[in-house]
Amino acid sequence: MTTAPYLNSSARSWRSAPAQGSPIDFHRTLPGYAPTPLTPLPALARELGAGQVLVKDESARLGLPAFKVLGASYAIARLFSDRLASAEVLPLGDLRERLEGSPVRLIAATDGNHGRAVAHVAALLGLASTVYVPETISSAAKSAIRGEGAELIEMNLPYDDVVAHAAAQAGPQAVIIQDTSWAGYHTVPQWIVDGYTTMLVEVDEELRARGTRPDVVAVPAGVGSLAHAVVSHYRSQDPSPAIIALRSGGSQLVANFTRFTESVKLLIDILYHYTYLTVSSVLQRRRETLVP
Repeated sequence: MTTAPYLNSSARSWRSAPAQGSPIDFHRTLPGYAPTPLTPLPALARELGAGQVLVKDESARLGLPAFKVLGASYAIARLFSDRLASAEVLPLGDLRERLEGSPVRLIAATDGNHGRAVAHVAALLGLASTVYVPETISSAAKSAIRGEGAELIEMNLPYDDVVAHAAAQAGPQAVIIQDTSWAGYHTVPQWIVDGYTTMLVEVDEELRARGTRPDVVAVPAGVGSLAHAVVSHYRSQDPSPAIIALRSGGSQLVANFTRFTESVKLLIDILYHYTYLTVSSVLQRRRETLVP
C-alpha cells in the first residue's frame, strides 16, 4: 500500500534556537573521532529526480555501529561536568581523571544501540554500568552490550516497562542515562538530542567546503530524538531546507515528496543500522555500490 506524505507547509516558517554549547568540541576529544562519510548516490538521485543524493553514513561512529554514542557521550559529559561544578563541558581525559575511583554506576534501558553506547562511554570513563533490556532483543545485541563491560539484565517486559524499571533504580550512586523523557526527566534527553547535532555540523562543514547546502533532509523518525535534533538544527538556519521524517516504508514517501518540490538539488539521508526503510535502503535492496 502506498502512503501519501503529510505536508505541513507552515513548518517551513518555524524557527528554533541552535543547540547550546558545542557538542562537536567535546566529541573531538574522544578516541578515534573522525567525521563520518557523506557519500553520493548518483543512481538514486536519478531515480528520485534530484540533482544529488548524499548519505550521511552513521554505521561506524567512534567504534560503534550507530550514531547513538554521540548523544550518550555528550549527555554523560554534561551531567558529570555539572556535578563537578565546571562551567564548561570537560574533555574525556579530564572527566576520567576526576572520576577515578568513583562508585557511580550508569544505568540505561535499551533495545540495542543506546544501551551499548552508554556502556561504551562508561568504560571509557572507568565507571560501571548496568543495562536493562527486553528479553526479545537479539542475542547479538546482548553480546555487544556485554562486550562493553556492562552488567546486562534481561526482563520479560515490554520496552516501556523496562525503561520504567531502569528509571526506578536511579539514586545518588546510580545515574539513569535515557534517550526518552518523562515527567521530571527532560534534561538528559535534551543533552542527548544536542549531542546528535555533531553529525549535522559535520554535514554543514563539508557542504560549505563544497559551496553548496541541502534543499531536503530525510531522517528516520525512530523514537524521535534524532528527528528532534535534525529539525532543531536546520530550523535554526536561514534558509532552511525541507525536512522529511520517515518511518518503515518511507522510501516511497521520499519519491512522492520529490514530486512536490520544484527544485531538489541535494537530499541528505541519515543512514544507520536500524530497520527503517529510508532512501538509503533503496540502495541496499538493489545492492548498488557506494560511489566514493
